[in-house]
Amino acid sequence: MLHVLKLAYVLDTKVAPIPTDPIHEAVKTVNPSTISDLEKQRTLRRESEELCVGHNKNALSDRLYDIFVSVKDPRELWSALELKYKAHEEELFHVGVTITKLAPSWKDFSNRMMHKSKDYSLDDLMKYLRIKEETHIREKHVKVESSVYHVSVGGSGHKIKPGGQKKELGTQKTKLQQTKSSES
Repeated sequence: MLHVLKLAYVLDTKVAPIPTDPIHEAVKTVNPSTISDLEKQRTLRRESEELCVGHNKNALSDRLYDIFVSVKDPRELWSALELKYKAHEEELFHVGVTITKLAPSWKDFSNRMMHKSKDYSLDDLMKYLRIKEETHIREKHVKVESSVYHVSVGGSGHKIKPGGQKKELGTQKTKLQQTKSSES
């Protein structure tokens, strides 16, 4: 926006300051047109700085505006905001890239993280990933252990009838095997 309004030059640190003393050492004379030109330049620069500060503060949230309300210099305001929030944008970019690079098995987790409205720092993401990975490992161990406990070797050979009585299967098994062997 500052480029559109042609105010971005105000933030440039390489812009030469407008001289305060129009008298040259060698000449020792004052040209009235030079004085009026310098006054016009100073007025334009002051107005541009005020507009730049105003537009920058207008774009801030209420909380940030309250913090920076006393700042009058546009370069000071810009550098303070840049120092605080430029690193934040880079960190958000890294978080997004890290989430998109997760393995396909993490698809549900990555979708959930990408669609949350809260912005996570890189440290927060690493913490969540570590917790999620530990949970996966723990679940894998629990599945292996639980499958060992649930496997029955040989079974009891008893089947419960609908009436609640146990039916002996062992003798029927042997009778079935004997009839099959005698038929062959």
